[in-house]
Amino acid sequence: MAKRLPDPFGRLTKRLVGQLDTLVPFLALSHREIFDVLKEKYEGWYTDNRRSTLPNTFKEYGHQVAHAAFLLGYSYAEAFVTDLILEVYNVRRDLIPKEKQLSFGEVLQHNDLEELIKQMVEATIGDMNSLEAKLLHLERKLGWQIAEASQLLDAYVARNALVHNAGHVNREPPNGSRWHAGDRIQLSATDVHQFGIVGRALARELCKRGKATCQGKARRTKRCT
Repeated sequence: MAKRLPDPFGRLTKRLVGQLDTLVPFLALSHREIFDVLKEKYEGWYTDNRRSTLPNTFKEYGHQVAHAAFLLGYSYAEAFVTDLILEVYNVRRDLIPKEKQLSFGEVLQHNDLEELIKQMVEATIGDMNSLEAKLLHLERKLGWQIAEASQLLDAYVARNALVHNAGHVNREPPNGSRWHAGDRIQLSATDVHQFGIVGRALARELCKRGKATCQGKARRTKRCT
């Protein structure tokens, strides 16, 4: 019986779905009972300066938990897309963007072709500093049609506001976003759950497209199942 070859895309999808699933009990921390215990039992653990940053109301506490879960899930999704691009270019080396260049010094430091190609792929991905840029690369360079990309517009806006501007949207987002310049992002557990559903659908779609691309006519270093 022939040995089944590994499925890197299935492995990546399983990893992301598992990571997103771990956020479900995390979001359960936003319940009123947990907030009451924290206020009663643990507020004294913080210095005066730190205590001033704690939420004063249950509503604000719920937003803080939701924001933490959202940002963690967002980082999981971006790592998934990064590793998926690595897998595609590792198999379909003919698709690596030809406009990228390496210096003689970068080429000569490698002893074999495999290491050189690995750096070529990493250099290509290194120019993409966001999830949005990576999905745009897949659409423009590989011709993938990713329906979930438009659904993630609000996720991009929320992530940038929470990380860079204390939750405030500092510029007008593209058309289609529910937020506008000057809005304050206040996510709920339900919002995070909805983003998680989109993330799972994105993983399945990219996995399917990754497999199809790898099975296309090309010079290969290994098979994709």
